[in-house]
Amino acid sequence: MNILLAFKAEPDAGMLAEKEWQAAAQGKSGPDISLLRSLLGADEQAAAALLLAQRKKRYADVFNRVEHGG
Repeated sequence: MNILLAFKAEPDAGMLAEKEWQAAAQGKSGPDISLLRSLLGADEQAAAALLLAQRKKRYADVFNRVEHGG
């Protein structure tokens, strides 16, 4: 079985300066996110880790069957 993990990296809003958030709250302008690095969210990271763990287990099971003649 093949499983495809698709994700969209989001800008790291934690990198914004407080003054940019304050300006956005006052309606002057939205925060400029164009220069922020993009990160995977916690959900995407957890999904990727789960898929990798399943893949490792599947290959380990196949290896054990081949090694033990099963």
